Amino acid sequence: MAVKASNWRNYMALTKIQKNEVISEVADLLSASKLTVVAKYEGTGVKALQGLRRDAKGEGTKVKVVKNRLVIQALKSTDKFKDTDTSEITGMLLYAFNSEDEVAPAKVIADFRKNNEGKVEFLGGILENRYIDAQAVSEPWCMCFVQACIGFVENALGIDSMVKATESVKSFVPNEIPKYFPRVGDVALWVKYNGTGHCGIVVKLNEDGSYDTIEGNTSDPKGFDRDGNGVYRKTRHVKDMGKYKLAGFVKVF
Repeated sequence: MAVKASNWRNYMALTKIQKNEVISEVADLLSASKLTVVAKYEGTGVKALQGLRRDAKGEGTKVKVVKNRLVIQALKSTDKFKDTDTSEITGMLLYAFNSEDEVAPAKVIADFRKNNEGKVEFLGGILENRYIDAQAVSEPWCMCFVQACIGFVENALGIDSMVKATESVKSFVPNEIPKYFPRVGDVALWVKYNGTGHCGIVVKLNEDGSYDTIEGNTSDPKGFDRDGNGVYRKTRHVKDMGKYKLAGFVKVF
């Protein structure tokens, strides 16, 4: 008998077969998800959670309340996740999965927090086969996009980057703009007058001195919108940044 998601939190009443079904389903969700966000939901009402699930579904994200013990067993049951650190998976948690978009789960939770007085709190996330902390997950999703891309390259090539998943836009920013022109693969960083930041990945250097980037959380054709509607390719110029000042370029690999 299949287990309904609404009954997952009552797993103590499940039979061994039913528990195994839940573990198998969670393992499948974890394996398919580009990024799994882990969040604390203590103090969040039933209606609010229902609204979160509904909004998340509209973004292609599945939000599940699952007993941590079953999630840990699901992680340990797969070769991909068996070595994932699970020491932080404690307390009343919900999990957000998305098999198509690596930044959508974090954005869904962040939007919910904004509209519900922060009742849900980021705990961390599972990206590829590693656990990342709350700071990495709750970054503006331009940085989440960059971090996800770095993680995919690390996993595909079996190499480590020079950037840790816990580093934020602010910790990226050097004291002064480096004197060198960017290289393909560098992370470009911009800072606005009010302290907010934006970032993108340099993908091409142009003969006129400009460079092309891929940026998340932005808008087309130009601008540095931190609440943009997608991922776009942009052409940037070192001296033409509008309201944003170029902070520099970060070498990743």
